[in-house]
Amino acid sequence: MRITGVDVILMDESHPDNTGWSPVVCRVYTDEGLYGDGEAAIAYSIGSKAAWSMVQEMGNRVLGMDPLENEVVWHNLYRTTFWAQNGGPIVWAGISAIDIALWDIKGNHFGVPVSTLLGGKMRSSLRCYASQLQFGWGTKKEPAATIEGYARNARAAVDEGYDAVKVDFFDFSPEGRFFTIEERTRLQPPQRLALVEERLAAVREALRPRCGHHHGKPREHRCPGGCAVRLARPEVRGVHVRRARQPESQDHAVRLRARFGAHRAWRAHLQPLGVRAVLRKRLHPDDPARPGKLRRHHRRQEDLRHGLHLRCGRAGPRVRQPLSTAAALQLEAAIPNFTIHEHHVYARYDYNRRLCVRDYQPENGRFDVPDLPGLGNELAEYCWRAGTVARVR
Repeated sequence: MRITGVDVILMDESHPDNTGWSPVVCRVYTDEGLYGDGEAAIAYSIGSKAAWSMVQEMGNRVLGMDPLENEVVWHNLYRTTFWAQNGGPIVWAGISAIDIALWDIKGNHFGVPVSTLLGGKMRSSLRCYASQLQFGWGTKKEPAATIEGYARNARAAVDEGYDAVKVDFFDFSPEGRFFTIEERTRLQPPQRLALVEERLAAVREALRPRCGHHHGKPREHRCPGGCAVRLARPEVRGVHVRRARQPESQDHAVRLRARFGAHRAWRAHLQPLGVRAVLRKRLHPDDPARPGKLRRHHRRQEDLRHGLHLRCGRAGPRVRQPLSTAAALQLEAAIPNFTIHEHHVYARYDYNRRLCVRDYQPENGRFDVPDLPGLGNELAEYCWRAGTVARVR
């Protein structure tokens, strides 16, 4: 079997409530009629067009290769592209999109789910947490500004069966505007810290006693450590503070973890070659940067954590589109020490749900893992009609 072509699609539609949202997906074709779908997880902020171009370049490099030899293909993309060897989200997004599509082809070829290729399901359903409730919990983005707005969104998620949530309390001002970079990154005045604490307290009260825990996430690594430390006081039970420092500040994270207890999860963005060193310090790097979401290398990292009795938080980064969700479910089902799946509010929006043939959504706070061959989902014809398509042949 040989790879004969790749379609790379930029979903560059305009959405009034989410103007920067542009998923990049691809389909890899073979000479035997099989195909597989993949995704470059660079859908928000900036970078989508760069990822779209990168997948095209990666597609040119795999033409004529055997799609069943996905490890050979991966090493070819990683070792011969120079820039991949020292990381970077765009080049790794390109590798990942092709890699996911090849796992899909392999599962379809053998007639088994990708989870079987990864060693088999450890579980058939996955616990989920409702993520990013500051954007609401409906079918479009509705920013929360008031204290009651945060509490209402939390109650809506719990009413659907979720027993864990994630909220960014430092996104919006009381007037409903985004806090500026200047406001987020400087020493915080008492009234702003009090605002965050009031929002957190309102969510905790709304969830009690039906919800086990929730994440408080300072915005995009930009909140000063003092704000995160204040949120992580021992009396604030059930809260995991994430993204509380710059990604390179691993030693700082270790000191914070030692001071405030093991129940605080300090998220680490790590290069693959640095994972072992950080694991020795007993961190919980639940989403290391990695090229190839479904590659066995990721599974090996989870096995290493399992041996150190560390939990794996969520397997798939930026799980907001249906194809990424399908890939994450297959991987998470196969990881022995997997804990919980992130279900982002964006996954509830119509402009994401129509991208694939099947619309998988949690029921009662849990995801059933698909038993269909491959990823268990595929891109809908809508992607070709509405997106910008580049054909690599």
